[in-house]
Amino acid sequence: MNKWIIVAYFLLNGINLDAQNTFPSSGNVGIGTTSPGNKLTVLGSIHSSGTVGGNGGFYNVLQITPLGDAPAYFYFDTNIPATDQFAPQLHINGYTYGASNRALKVTLGWYYYAGNFYWTQYHSDLGYRKPSRIRVGKYTKNGSQYIRVEIANDGIYWSNYNISAVDVGGSITHYEGWTWAQGEMPVSTTSQITVVERSIDVQIDGRLDLIHATTDNVPGAVLSSYPLASFINKGSGNGYRGLQIGAPTGDILSPVYLKVTGTSNRFSILNESDQENFTILSNGNTGIGTSSPSEKLAVSGNAIFAGSILASASGSRPIQLSNGMIYSNGDNGGWAFGYHAKGSAGTDRGGFGFYGSGNGLDYYYVGDSYANPTITTYPDNGNVGIGTRFPSDKLSVNGNIRAKKLIVSQTGWPDYVFDPAYKLKPLSELSAFIQKHQHLPDMPSAKEVEEKGISVGDNQALLLKKIEELTLYIIKINKEHLQSLNSIEQLQKRITELEKNKK
Repeated sequence: MNKWIIVAYFLLNGINLDAQNTFPSSGNVGIGTTSPGNKLTVLGSIHSSGTVGGNGGFYNVLQITPLGDAPAYFYFDTNIPATDQFAPQLHINGYTYGASNRALKVTLGWYYYAGNFYWTQYHSDLGYRKPSRIRVGKYTKNGSQYIRVEIANDGIYWSNYNISAVDVGGSITHYEGWTWAQGEMPVSTTSQITVVERSIDVQIDGRLDLIHATTDNVPGAVLSSYPLASFINKGSGNGYRGLQIGAPTGDILSPVYLKVTGTSNRFSILNESDQENFTILSNGNTGIGTSSPSEKLAVSGNAIFAGSILASASGSRPIQLSNGMIYSNGDNGGWAFGYHAKGSAGTDRGGFGFYGSGNGLDYYYVGDSYANPTITTYPDNGNVGIGTRFPSDKLSVNGNIRAKKLIVSQTGWPDYVFDPAYKLKPLSELSAFIQKHQHLPDMPSAKEVEEKGISVGDNQALLLKKIEELTLYIIKINKEHLQSLNSIEQLQKRITELEKNKK
């Protein structure tokens, strides 16, 4: 402190030590200048090997020489009394060797009251390195307790470590004579140790604006009074918290405008008219074009999908693609797509739709159920069912069929019946077969048709065969009849001749 006493002496006595300096008894003091414009004007650099302080600011309180990577801690003893009269903030700056992020800048603050530390926290500026641990404690010197601080150097090399402080209630004597040592603070000489919690990296109370002050790199003039980007918290009068990009006025040519808000348990992106184009509610519901999505995804407007849409209902409502259009996956072990004119999806399936389960695809209509669809098809074997869910043939119909024309491609058509080598059953055998079996030969019985059904093409061929056989029977009978007539005619002629000869 001797140097300050000497300076004060010169100031009080108004001595001019040099032609370039002036120390009047009243007025401004100049060092390196004879015309100072302020209370103290220094033309040139100022250097001090000790603490420089005033108005609550104390600079270069402690400088720590470079540290090795072990031990991973160092501590320093302050002359700040452990009382409730002081609430200092320490500013710790330095950089490291062998680390990608070399710079370190920490603000450490606490308040000591009734034997405990309060609001003890440190703040590391955005983009700077953060120590893994900071602790504060008390140590005893000359019967009084003072503050001791420990910082982790994380096992790397520290260098140019400088400590300054701000303490409105402190005096310069509290910020002189500090000492430091490597290692953790010794528990045996520290009566209390408190781990200091790190606060958030950036805290804004109000609004932070990013302003374009020039017209460089923009298509039109930008007024500096309108921010290009703003970070706004709940303390602002704008009514929302979040990020705003682009000016809400016409000051930017073709502006990009975006608001991100986190009010009312929602995350929203708004357009230039403050309409929510994209909204995520606290329950996970997401809306596009709507601010009140009632489902996990609600889209107000058209949607184009370049790929597939996959969903898993899992007992809940499936995806509603548009007004009434439903797609789900997982309901009853399959997937469904359709139009539901009434009711809720998955329960009342009014309208029509398709349901896929296993290897099948079902089409259902109003009143249908998955167990009894209108149409069912199995792509693996090509079977199609109408009115039945398990078609056993290429087309299975549970009900009547009405058609204007039915064309059946059939092989084995019975033209062979008219072959001269074909043998008809004698009428006596045919009669005996009918009496025994109650149906024609080759034709299925009524019981077989009822149990197994009948092939339309095969039945048509059998019917044609019987018609052709009947035709042959008729031809044969007619031939025999003609032969009989000829015989009768010849017999009649013979009788006539005999009668004539008898006369």
